[in-house]
Amino acid sequence: MSKVRNTGSTMNNAELIVQILKKAGTTYGFGIPSGNVLPLMEAMRAHDLPFVLTAHE
Repeated sequence: MSKVRNTGSTMNNAELIVQILKKAGTTYGFGIPSGNVLPLMEAMRAHDLPFVLTAHE
């Protein structure tokens, strides 16, 4: 049984996704900004992962 340590910090889903993308070697994200994507875009900006705007899907 493993023990869970509480570090006192929290992470939202967007930050978790960005962390996984960076560990996988992702260097850019591509997409169309919308309400649902804004938290992910902000997390990418905060963690130096560029978001490239696309013209359409």
